Amino acid sequence: MTSIRATGPEQVTLTFSKPDYLFVRNLGILAGAVVEKAFAVRAGANFGNAQTGVVCSGPYTVASFDGTNTMVLKRSPDYWDPSHAAKAQTLTFRFLSDPSAIANALTSGSLEGGFDLPPSTVNTLERAGDGKLYVGATGSTST
Repeated sequence: MTSIRATGPEQVTLTFSKPDYLFVRNLGILAGAVVEKAFAVRAGANFGNAQTGVVCSGPYTVASFDGTNTMVLKRSPDYWDPSHAAKAQTLTFRFLSDPSAIANALTSGSLEGGFDLPPSTVNTLERAGDGKLYVGATGSTST
């Protein structure tokens, strides 16, 4: 990266010396989040952990996070851009590590979607009678 500049009141421009395939994909994780600098500095090494959290600019806030398995987000009533406000009241993320548990949760309906799924789940999910499996397409693998 050769420069990072604020180019507008709600815009940041990043310039690279060469293309970076992974950069855009990393914008969807904490590494790419736009956060409140004062909060991040105040939190120090605790920034982003389950007890401290983060202050981001997204349409959701963290309602709960157990630090390992489950995170619940709730719609932010104070989101700065009403035209892009969250549609769902809550989102629950479950961080499963066992590929069989992931496939079973997706096929039973106890998990409604996923991304970056382990390759070993593909055969089971391809045989599922409902939902859709996207592999290698733009976006995430989901059912």
